[in-house]
Amino acid sequence: SSYPGGAGLPVALGEVWCPSSAMNTTDCYFYTYQFSGCSNNTNVGLDCRPMEFGVRIVPGDGDPTTRGRVEVSPSKFPGTWGTVNSYGFDDNDALAACHSAGFTNISAAFAIQNYGGGANGSVYLANVDCTQTESYLQNCSYTFLEPSQSTWYQHSEDVGVDCSGVPRPTDSVVAYNATVDAPGDQVVARIASYLGVAQSRIWVLWNATNGTDGFQLVVFRFTDNTTNTYQTRAYLDYEFMSLSSWTVQYYFGIYTLYNNMSSVVAATMQFRLMGGSRNSTGRLEVRPDSYSGWGTVCGYGFNKAAAVAACHSLGFAGTGGVVVSNIFGMGTLYIYIEDVTCTSANQYFQNCSWRYVPSSATYRECYHSQDVAIDCAPPPPPVWTFMLQPNASGPAGVGLLLARPNSTAPWGTVCSSYFYPQAASLVCSALGYQTGTAEIFSSYPGGAGLPVALGEVWCPSSAMNTTDCYFYTYQFSGCSNNTNVGL
Repeated sequence: SSYPGGAGLPVALGEVWCPSSAMNTTDCYFYTYQFSGCSNNTNVGLDCRPMEFGVRIVPGDGDPTTRGRVEVSPSKFPGTWGTVNSYGFDDNDALAACHSAGFTNISAAFAIQNYGGGANGSVYLANVDCTQTESYLQNCSYTFLEPSQSTWYQHSEDVGVDCSGVPRPTDSVVAYNATVDAPGDQVVARIASYLGVAQSRIWVLWNATNGTDGFQLVVFRFTDNTTNTYQTRAYLDYEFMSLSSWTVQYYFGIYTLYNNMSSVVAATMQFRLMGGSRNSTGRLEVRPDSYSGWGTVCGYGFNKAAAVAACHSLGFAGTGGVVVSNIFGMGTLYIYIEDVTCTSANQYFQNCSWRYVPSSATYRECYHSQDVAIDCAPPPPPVWTFMLQPNASGPAGVGLLLARPNSTAPWGTVCSSYFYPQAASLVCSALGYQTGTAEIFSSYPGGAGLPVALGEVWCPSSAMNTTDCYFYTYQFSGCSNNTNVGL
């Protein structure tokens, strides 16, 4: 844009638009009107020279040298390396990239969508499209991005490839075991109608009564597609397993639903925590077996029960595991586990319900920005203690409420904004006053120079003492020594 030159020449074209189907300029549309601001200061310049760039494969943690992130070094920016966006990058593109990276003796490769971050440079290529006749990435169609344009894409969307020469692994056949309120063929008809496919795309493998009046057991699977490339078996599995339990019951009459997707990798799955200052906390990572690279777990819906189960799989005992904010950084490879559902009955993570996404999958519903982090041995919560600081002439048992989280911390005041009678009664009891009542004074005098130790003390109606209460150290707007609690 704003290419120099052209002084004194008229602006011949205000717009040139070529549809994606255009084969040459005779298929384009040319407009001679001039937009406001069109002048010799906004002339177009072009560089029609073929782009040359080097290609390399950068393996991630635990991956072999034949598998990794695709990086390119364009001749326009010698010595710099950048990445390639995943969108539209298929197995033909992967084979061309592998050939360009020096793996010239292979005839099969596969793309790994959203291989992940780890790169700090620009995203140089997007919209890559190679045909079967284009052996090298440099000969393919692509969009080259200037460094200022690479911010349109995220490194979590960088593409990876497998150049081992092995074709893309076939997607595992997923079998579903369901408790239903109708014969199997009726349930299959409901599912086919909802997904918009022919009923023949669903095979009933087994159907029998479960011994309860009105309910049956049915085992079924989706079949391979023979009519188009869109609704593949893997696509139908993905769509079906992404449905909520409410949808499955309401639309299909399925009351319990299990599948075998995770059974193969559950027995060999390994776990680790990354990025934490202690060995008990960090970003949760898994790998299906010792031959695979490490990957992460999607945090969407991941709750305390899941954290406890994961901690057990990591070798930590007890029920103290919790989900924590991921301050440990994003993962750089695969996202293996999505849609995690655990209950207190699931002793180990392998026993929970979850969807395994193989590294060769072409779909993922999570990004690395959603990687889950856990703490298997969180520090114990503070044990708050209280005292009353009476006025010089005040009676015993009346005064400014002070609090501290441990015996070495300084005393501080308590904000009166959200301090209710239940809390007052329990605090008075903890101080040795065994009456069942207490009077609250807002804006109690004193406390000059002391910090506000607690912004809120909330005790549920079931609380028997202050250890059953919740203490919050954040300060509401307006909390100060002018809003101290007195009792």
